[in-house]
Amino acid sequence: MDLFSHFLLETCNSFGSDTTNVATFSRIIMRFAITTPYLMHESLALGALHLSHMRPNQRQYYRDEATRLQTYALSLFKCADSDITTDTSVPIFLFSSILGVHVLADVATTPGVNTECFLERFIFSMQIRRGIRAITRRSWDLLLESELQPILQAYQPSIQGRSIGSECDGLRELLRSTAVDASVLGTCQNAIDHLQRAFDENQFDAEHNVKTGVVLVWPAYVSEEYVDLLLARRPEALAILAYYGILLHSRRDQWFTCDSGEMLIRSVAAELGSAWDHWLAYPKSVITSNSANTSQPR
Repeated sequence: MDLFSHFLLETCNSFGSDTTNVATFSRIIMRFAITTPYLMHESLALGALHLSHMRPNQRQYYRDEATRLQTYALSLFKCADSDITTDTSVPIFLFSSILGVHVLADVATTPGVNTECFLERFIFSMQIRRGIRAITRRSWDLLLESELQPILQAYQPSIQGRSIGSECDGLRELLRSTAVDASVLGTCQNAIDHLQRAFDENQFDAEHNVKTGVVLVWPAYVSEEYVDLLLARRPEALAILAYYGILLHSRRDQWFTCDSGEMLIRSVAAELGSAWDHWLAYPKSVITSNSANTSQPR
């Protein structure tokens, strides 16, 4: 119960600034986890991973526990009723949400990973989060009628429709100037559109002290075709991923992101080589300018 108490009292609080919503979220998880073994074990797994950050002298022990518990949670989930109903929609959504944080935090907090391994693991984590998005999309209408409704509405994107920022303007210009086929162009443009909205929303989240927000959401919204381009190491797709690294880098003071933004940008740069330096000029400039202004992850 030590792990579960830590998850409810400490880990959940590390993801949001709205104490009312955090308390409600924790209460709902506690009630459903008691009767849903896969949710309980994934909650314990993320709590263990958080403790690996908070207790560095026991880091490896808690990381091993997190891996063991997550593996068991996934096996339980595969054997559980996967039909989306009023009874199953909430625990499936809670499980998916916690797992989504876990897969990012696991990549972000693994020590001593080289750039090639980091990039491979990060892209794999995006595949998992794409699958999570597919699950939650099927249950969205039911969730909006559940006790999660106030929380879901509070975290709905505040910026709808057309993107308003300019962070991705240079990336759009570079993409338009390159000779790629129409399908690749369309896939990359779609990923950039979602990314610019993520930049817009991240600015709102930062102003309102939202700790997670859209930083964790963008990988779930990109298309399967875009992930396929990443798996094929398509340079244009990787350059877009480096821009996502800027978002992660903006939240480097959080334990579940740490230095993953900088590592992602450096990993993409190492993969692409100097021939693509002009595509990565902006992401590289961000981590260079911020290198002297770092803070300890919380």
